[in-house]
Amino acid sequence: MAVYSVFTDTDIEDTLHVLKYVNTVKSIQNAVGNFHQQVLGNVEGWLDSGATGGVFDIQSKGPVTAAGNRIVFMEVKMRWNTITGSVEKNKHDEFLYAVKSNWGNQYPTVGYLAQIVPKKQTTYDQPWKVSGREANEILRVIDGTTAYHLVTGRSNALEELMEVLPFALNEVISRKSTDQVGQSNNFDVRRLKECVKLAYSASSAFAKTL
Repeated sequence: MAVYSVFTDTDIEDTLHVLKYVNTVKSIQNAVGNFHQQVLGNVEGWLDSGATGGVFDIQSKGPVTAAGNRIVFMEVKMRWNTITGSVEKNKHDEFLYAVKSNWGNQYPTVGYLAQIVPKKQTTYDQPWKVSGREANEILRVIDGTTAYHLVTGRSNALEELMEVLPFALNEVISRKSTDQVGQSNNFDVRRLKECVKLAYSASSAFAKTL
């Protein structure tokens, strides 16, 4: 806090105000990530590993056609840069080990790191490349639109969810007091929907292959 105040030439009260909102944003991002995990994990044919599920968040109960008729393990992250550095290397190693350890079953297994919000509005389904590690075809990274397509079988599943989510959020927030949510207890649904469209890929990487 003191370092931020000095480097930004901000007084302590303003610094505390900024940090309060930074922490709020982080909490919201974590909550949204958990939300996507629960939505995907509750699709028919899939299992949610829960908050302490271990290496991956959800898995398919059987082989998935879009994944090359393989069992799927998926780690769901809110943003493309949620894990970086040494944490990313450790996650890569643990995930790869989990995928390989499941090969003894009837069907082969593939792991996916789902980045719900990609760096750019592009779709991708490609080997997960981590500095200092060799890329492996059985451990992949995909954008959010493609992840929802993979799990639900619907190419526009994420778009459909995002169409109704602002209204659901508005309904929940409207029941909270203004003090609990900050400046207002209502969302501008139209504006929120426009912002959401800027965050996600327009189509699935599987759209042309399925």
